Amino acid sequence: MGPCKLIITPQNQYVHRLAEALILNLTAERHLSMFSAYLDESGKGNERETFLAVGGPVSSALQWGRLQRDWTEHLLCVPEMPLDKQGRPVPFHMTEFESGNWPTKRYRWRSERTRSRFLHGLIDIMRHRVKLRVFTVIWLDHYHTLFPKDRKHKIPWLMCALGCASRISKWAEQRSYDSIPFIFERGGEGWGIALENHRGLEKQGRLGKTKIGSWTSDDKHVAGLQAADLWAWELRHHFQAQLPHKPPYDLRKSLEKLMIGVPDGSGFAIGGADLQMLMEDLELGTSRIQPVSFRSDGLPRIDHTAL
Repeated sequence: MGPCKLIITPQNQYVHRLAEALILNLTAERHLSMFSAYLDESGKGNERETFLAVGGPVSSALQWGRLQRDWTEHLLCVPEMPLDKQGRPVPFHMTEFESGNWPTKRYRWRSERTRSRFLHGLIDIMRHRVKLRVFTVIWLDHYHTLFPKDRKHKIPWLMCALGCASRISKWAEQRSYDSIPFIFERGGEGWGIALENHRGLEKQGRLGKTKIGSWTSDDKHVAGLQAADLWAWELRHHFQAQLPHKPPYDLRKSLEKLMIGVPDGSGFAIGGADLQMLMEDLELGTSRIQPVSFRSDGLPRIDHTAL
């Protein structure tokens, strides 16, 4: 008996093509449903003398692509928006926006209402496209009291990156998702330290049982990084506004909207004795610091008497 041959008739040819299409569609759907996280820090220079805040929004490849489209369209609606040679608008930067220097220096909005409406438009896009938000905030005044030799803020960057990664990893593990890739800003201050540490943990095999995937960098024109920048700024401002000698603290409308619209993945607000414990955890490979929520019914506060 000779080898069997598949005879392609119009009917089974249709079935074959249908099966092929289903397989391809399932592969594409799985790729688009894979999650990734963008991480960015709050401000720079003197803005970070008191707190280092890192925010991490998470979403699927499909939703990040749609956020990029929606975000870019929203930026292009700004009157007199400068464009680069590729036709891209100036990347949104929350610190410059709040100081009146975005998209150009001393930019004048038609009114405060117009300006506020623009910011809330970005947050609406995040509310629609982002699946989860996590955070880590370190009180640097406490950190430098405990560790005065680290004036370059090396360890806080690592703490914040790992703090956000641990929360996202736990979230992915609970849902049996694939490992989550993390994207940082290319050339961003401090991220090289986090990336170097990630490579070390990977070589030691300490990431194998987690859902922490690859750590890479990308250009700030990527809307996911701009969304992370916005979330990180709101984080830092929330804690900064609670310091002594500040006016009575009022929750920003923009933060409230973001907080209610994007699911909370919790995070870490670290100062005082928790810093000492965390340093021990980093050395011993343990994890005793408990995450806190960032919801309207459970806003994280700072303890002025922690040291």
